[in-house]
Amino acid sequence: MPSAVRHLTPAESERLQGLPDDYTQIPWRSQNGAPDSPRYKAPGNSMAVNVMEWIGGRIEKVEQHQFSALRPTRQQGIHMHKKIR
Repeated sequence: MPSAVRHLTPAESERLQGLPDDYTQIPWRSQNGAPDSPRYKAPGNSMAVNVMEWIGGRIEKVEQHQFSALRPTRQQGIHMHKKIR
């Protein structure tokens, strides 16, 4: 029994990258829609939207934590004030 390789559809490629279905279905050289090859290429040359959102969220959490750690609390402020005198 011969085995066949199943290829992803352009819509599946878009979903894997976090894009909506038919995101790459744009007008192409006076045709109604783009052929599959450029539709595969577009998400392949991009960064995954869901991964970029996750990384951005992690950076934001780290920055919030670092900035809150840099602000002295009231007790630390009093202690620092005593050292300066």
